[in-house]
Amino acid sequence: MFIITHHHGQLPCPACGKSCNVRDHGGERVWRHLDLWQAKSFLHTAMPRTDCPEHGVLTVAVPWAEPNTRLTMAFEARAIIALQSTKTVEDARAIMQISWDEARGIMERAVARGLKLREEMPMPHLAADEKSYRKGRNFVTVLMDLDRGSIHGTAPGNSRESLEVLLKALTQPQLQSVEAIALDMHDPYRLAVESVFPVPAPDIVHDRFPIVAHRNKALNDVRNDEARELAAKAGATSSAPDK
Repeated sequence: MFIITHHHGQLPCPACGKSCNVRDHGGERVWRHLDLWQAKSFLHTAMPRTDCPEHGVLTVAVPWAEPNTRLTMAFEARAIIALQSTKTVEDARAIMQISWDEARGIMERAVARGLKLREEMPMPHLAADEKSYRKGRNFVTVLMDLDRGSIHGTAPGNSRESLEVLLKALTQPQLQSVEAIALDMHDPYRLAVESVFPVPAPDIVHDRFPIVAHRNKALNDVRNDEARELAAKAGATSSAPDK
């Protein structure tokens, strides 16, 4: 057990950040910290409360934990490593000696931090594609961040509206940061890009596979047309009367 104390003075207001007088201290709060010599460790402290002229009396935020949680950030970081290493919640929960609710809370807060960080990242190179499931009877549109090799979002269907939903979820700075987007030759996706992005729109890059497929189809169509023309000419020649 570690006991943290604080004397009266001034601390930042949790709402506006202005330096305010410490009014008093609330009841003691406890946080689970990293184990020490295979024994559970806890931080105990009575939280200071600031008296802000604008926002009134508020309990200050602590630097070692996120609001509304009783686990320190150092403990949660170790728990995330355990989750990544074991690949199962049950094994990580047993190693860290935490409950299912605590494990779920750790994962939810980690996802929230990742989503917030993702919103601030530029994404110059995107890719959109359709994926089928349930024996090809259903489709989902996937938007990918190529530079990070990650999926940014998914939407049901493979229509123009499906991709528009994903693109419109990007922040304005992210939209402006996009330099190129890779698409197959699915026309609704091209229309979605043209409708969402400001002018000039990012470059559209087509995958090599559909380009080759379309080229081969065009060549086969030309061969078939020529074969029919030659067959027709040969038939006309053979049926013509001898002079």
